[in-house]
Amino acid sequence: MSLRIILLLFTAVFIMASLPAVAEKACTEMWCQEGLTLQFDGGSWPAGDYTFTVTMDGATTVCKGSLPFKSCDGNVTCDSEDIKIGESGCAMPANTHSFYGVLSQKTPKQLSVNITRNDGKSFSYGSVVQSQCFYPNGPTCDPRQCCSAVVNAPLVWK
Repeated sequence: MSLRIILLLFTAVFIMASLPAVAEKACTEMWCQEGLTLQFDGGSWPAGDYTFTVTMDGATTVCKGSLPFKSCDGNVTCDSEDIKIGESGCAMPANTHSFYGVLSQKTPKQLSVNITRNDGKSFSYGSVVQSQCFYPNGPTCDPRQCCSAVVNAPLVWK
């Protein structure tokens, strides 16, 4: 065999060995972000104490927080780990501090949120939640759906 043929064979073997093997389809839950985000639209958040009462599918969680924030380490306490209240502006001037929404890793069918301020003003929102579901790896890979919902609620104090 000539040196040229040996080099061609060696090159072909090297190229074939370096090609990736055909992988099986991976079925993971990466990209599965389930849950609820209720975003407060507009409105103002004056300094004071706030109580958030969040009811999802009959389960109620009460959260309490104050503005301005004391730090950037979480300023709202809730009596359940199912609900978080989103905080915004902790590193900014105190008059910019606010709550931006209600967050949950669960996606309810029914949602009710009541917020009361220590000055007597309140905000109420209630709705059936329309979630969107998808299969993160396609329906042939995993029968499990990922469902989430984003709801916008105009913040009007009464």
